[in-house]
Amino acid sequence: MDKVSTKYFLRNLFKTQSPRVVCLDLYALVFDRQNVDSNEYINYAAPAPSLENLQAILEYKPNDILSFLTRWPIIHGRYRELSAYDFLAYPPNRFGRGNYYTFHVEATQRQTEAIDTTEVEPVVDRNRSFLDAIINLCRENDAQLITTVLPFWINSSEQAVLNGAKEYLADQGVECLDLNRDSARFDLDYETDFADITHLNYAGAQKATRYLMEELCARYDFADHRGDDAYALWEENRQYDAYQVQRQALTECEAPTPETVLEAAGTLPGFTAIVTVPAGDTDALTPALRTALTEAGVPAQDLDAGGQWILSAGECRGAVTAGGEALSLDLNAVHNLALNRDGAQSVELNGTACDVSPGHLSVVLYDNYEAEVLLCCES
Repeated sequence: MDKVSTKYFLRNLFKTQSPRVVCLDLYALVFDRQNVDSNEYINYAAPAPSLENLQAILEYKPNDILSFLTRWPIIHGRYRELSAYDFLAYPPNRFGRGNYYTFHVEATQRQTEAIDTTEVEPVVDRNRSFLDAIINLCRENDAQLITTVLPFWINSSEQAVLNGAKEYLADQGVECLDLNRDSARFDLDYETDFADITHLNYAGAQKATRYLMEELCARYDFADHRGDDAYALWEENRQYDAYQVQRQALTECEAPTPETVLEAAGTLPGFTAIVTVPAGDTDALTPALRTALTEAGVPAQDLDAGGQWILSAGECRGAVTAGGEALSLDLNAVHNLALNRDGAQSVELNGTACDVSPGHLSVVLYDNYEAEVLLCCES
């Protein structure tokens, strides 16, 4: 986030929340304007309308107020390409602002000479004004401010800017955790842990986040809110994290089997597994597959008789016994799932048959977040 959107985002946050600690990354000090249009849209057109959102737009885009207030850049500008999926209430937007996970790897190098420079650039007025605003906001709301420098490619002049900011913050009693300098302390690998020179990938983010958590927990006592209904969105985010890892593993698997698919995704809410077991095909029901099926929600006593089951998050959402009636179920606003429409244990989405062979034990794995079939496999 840039300096303007960060300031107003924090103002808006303090209207409804009372964090004890605010963690501010200092990357915004090394640039003034977003150079990627989509970042402007995310920071100014995506937030819910509010006084703070209006003030942010007025300060950042005074010559383009109407476009951002009406969301023109991200909605009306692409009306010809809208699809049914665009009108779904996309779940991750509820708990992560649409946060993006990437498993892409781009090898880079630690800019040791730049990171270790002792040069100091005095804090310029626009950066001082920003830092003072954040410091005052936190003081007014009884929140402890701590700053960070997350790992990214940096040159000597940018490091000098950060060095000056850290000295200024220290004079204000604000600490800075520089993860660029401390990267060896959490085993950051510049060959495998970056998606590009500016962003960590999933593996790197895991390492940096864990290190940051440990450092924060060493300084502050945080209450454990796991299981607290008021913090339910954090649990949804944790589940989304697990879903992303399993989705990546499944897409990288060259020859997925029903067992591996169900073991990886059968109990996660991010997926719906449609399992077909032909009547009398008990040879395909290996012990491992029986275990995976029962853990995913199939009643053990029904397996030998055969049937079709719709499984998600370890529960059975619907079933068709062998020779039973057809079943129709709306998975979401985009897709209707139909089982056994032709009496031959078919699996159809919106009337189109999924790519599985009749008479074979099969699993169709549907991605609940992306509203698409991720894969089909059979024994």
